Amino acid sequence: MGTYSRYRLGIVRDEYLSVREKQKIIQQLFDDCDIDPHKEMARAISLDGQTEQEAKWYNADEHLIAFSQKYPDLRFILGISDWDDEYGQDEYFTLFHQGQAIRDQRRFMGEPLTFGDLELNEWSVFRSQEAILFQDQTDFLEKIIQQQHDNQTTIIIPFKKCEDMDEIEIVLNDYSIFSDTKAIFKEVETLFPDLKGIRTALKVNFPSEQYPLFLEAAERYIFEMR
Repeated sequence: MGTYSRYRLGIVRDEYLSVREKQKIIQQLFDDCDIDPHKEMARAISLDGQTEQEAKWYNADEHLIAFSQKYPDLRFILGISDWDDEYGQDEYFTLFHQGQAIRDQRRFMGEPLTFGDLELNEWSVFRSQEAILFQDQTDFLEKIIQQQHDNQTTIIIPFKKCEDMDEIEIVLNDYSIFSDTKAIFKEVETLFPDLKGIRTALKVNFPSEQYPLFLEAAERYIFEMR
């Protein structure tokens, strides 16, 4: 009969995929009746690669080896744990790439997933629909706070998780258009009274003439963050 399990599927190319791009690829996998005629995968995971109910995906390895051969530019990472393992403490991971399966070699939880010479950030690999706070550019511009003084623009961006803001701050500080960034904690409820679950915000400053570059950076790095 087999046991019920939890599954998580991550997909990467040369860099981490956006949640929306991952959803498009998983939909293609769901629709592939040649590799998975009995729709085991669609019963095991959601469109963003998460388990929504207890499931048995008996042929997961076989399916993902076949998919990795069909899509050689993609790397599929599957996490499996027992259904009763609510916090994934015994979860194990396998990477599928170009027909090969490699088991995760890291020694401790919290370390990067390690497959040979390849190291991957677990959160970035498996981030889900919950990671999307801003649906599109219009929604993003409606939720942030914008201020202008002389030739400088100040933007305040809300986040639900501090670690997400930390990750974005590192990226934006490397992005040359930003003169400085600052984390905000105490005033967030006052700044964003209509948003629920906001724990922190990131204040960024840059020359007003570089506003189009800010939108470009936001499109790439911010829209999907919690």
